[in-house]
Amino acid sequence: MMDNIQRRRLIENEVIARTNNRKAGAAINAISNEIITVNFFCECSLAPCQRHIPMDVADYTKIHESHNRFMVTPGHDKSSVEFVKEKEPEYWVVEKYSMKV
Repeated sequence: MMDNIQRRRLIENEVIARTNNRKAGAAINAISNEIITVNFFCECSLAPCQRHIPMDVADYTKIHESHNRFMVTPGHDKSSVEFVKEKEPEYWVVEKYSMKV
């Protein structure tokens, strides 16, 4: 069984990846009004995951309208802290059971 410290570390790893992805998306939006595909980092808890997920900024933003959703490479979900909400060929959207970070 995973304790709260381990669960918190997993979630923190995902938050770090999401923060970097948001910065990249904001930078792209600041310089272009075109739809551009960006290679975002997988937001899984497997540190340090270096997998990329190609997606346009609008789709990325839509996924993250809910603060407890993350996008991960297929199979990078961690059932102890999240469940798969949506499956796409290049990525899965996972949702946290709890976001107490």
